[in-house]
Amino acid sequence: MLVLENGDMALSNHVVILEAAEYALAGRLDQPDEIWLVDTTIENEWTVICLMRDGVPFPDDETPISLPRF
Repeated sequence: MLVLENGDMALSNHVVILEAAEYALAGRLDQPDEIWLVDTTIENEWTVICLMRDGVPFPDDETPISLPRF
């Protein structure tokens, strides 16, 4: 899992952030199963968005979740 923090509501865009993460991770063998974005610009109200899960960008609640096997 990769968790990214956004602290600038005015200059950020979750789609562009996902595209940048995909570009940065391209070709890596250790890509995360999930990428999450946590917006902390409002101190007492954080927004959390799942940017990607198992290669699916912006999955909805119907997207299956892969649980780790221990």
